[in-house]
Formats: sequence, structure tokens, C-alpha cells
Amino acid sequence: MSDTPVYLLVNLSITQVESYCSYEKGFFGMLKKYGGEFITYDDKPVTLEGDTPREGRMIIFKFPSEQAAKTGMPMKTIKPSVNTAERERSSIS
Repeated sequence: MSDTPVYLLVNLSITQVESYCSYEKGFFGMLKKYGGEFITYDDKPVTLEGDTPREGRMIIFKFPSEQAAKTGMPMKTIKPSVNTAERERSSIS
């Protein structure tokens, strides 16, 4: 079972678009490092059955194994560490 692919579903709310876009650019390198693949995203998913999902962006990633997913997607670190707008303001001043 250790070689069974794992699909990771992520639901997030993007409140700082510029900061997220900057973060997202660097994220794909980390994803690739652990054999992860970006499958798709949707900002307005449609519910066909069951409860309506949470609002926000839904993202699907694929990893070659559960261990690769756990190593490559440490959920506590998946967030922008610095507000891009604040960084830009401080560098201009």
C-alpha cells in the first residue's frame, strides 16, 4: 500500500491576493521536490451530492504515496510568511 497514490484536497480562502500569488510561484518547486502534482483548482465548486462545501478555493494535489504527501505538504507551513504589500511598503520607505 505504500506505493498507492494519494490525492490531497485543500480548501482555502484567499484574503490577500497579491501575497498569495507571490507565495504560489514558489510553491510548485516544493511540490515537485516531493513528487507531487497539481491536478486542478476551482474557486466556485458545484456540489452534485451531499452538503455544500466550504466557500473558497478547492485544490487537488496528487502524491506518489502517503509519506510523500506528509513530507511534501506540511500543512502548518503552507501559508505566506510575510504580507507582500507590507514588505513592498517597507522597502519603498
